Amino acid sequence: MEIFKKRKNLYTECMIVILWHLLIAFIFPALSSSATFSGLTQDVWFYNIFTINDYATLFFTGIIFAKYNIFATWNSLFDHMTNIEKFIFSSTALCVCAYTRVFISSTSFDILLVPIFLLAAITIINMFSHSGTGFAYIGKHSTNIWLTHSFYCYYFGPFAKLVYKSKNFIIDYLVLLALSLVTSILLNLFWEYVKICYQHIHTLLLPRTAN
Repeated sequence: MEIFKKRKNLYTECMIVILWHLLIAFIFPALSSSATFSGLTQDVWFYNIFTINDYATLFFTGIIFAKYNIFATWNSLFDHMTNIEKFIFSSTALCVCAYTRVFISSTSFDILLVPIFLLAAITIINMFSHSGTGFAYIGKHSTNIWLTHSFYCYYFGPFAKLVYKSKNFIIDYLVLLALSLVTSILLNLFWEYVKICYQHIHTLLLPRTAN
């Protein structure tokens, strides 16, 4: 009971996100497709709250996982396993996620599959120190990559042509990742320079104490 009390907010927030996902992905699409409730899609509140892409709930899932550091708790479950057991378990989980995504449902179960997929992938990556270091470096730039990648693959014409030039999705992905990563590095350097300039200006503007 004590553990439940400490995790009460976690359970509540998870239930809210799951309920919202069920409404968005299953219940309201079924209702709005019927003749009786077809007018719901014309309602402003209904449209803005319940007809958004079901990917939106993944963002809230990510917020909950980061807020309560759930992956750290899940990782502790592997402490008693050997590397072979970890690899078998994680590989099986990845295959189940891939099979469900491809052959059962494209997006409806992502709210459950994505955390499991990430845990399994991270577990395998951490078994190889060099790859883990590389992915950790990319992870530090993940926010900037997420914020900038769409400009290169959708909006900046010359770069979009470069991204899709090879017609091979793996090469296209690597090109997009490289462009976004370089952009993130340059952005971080820019902000570091801004901070240095601000500090110099702030120091110059500070009133000098009389001797």
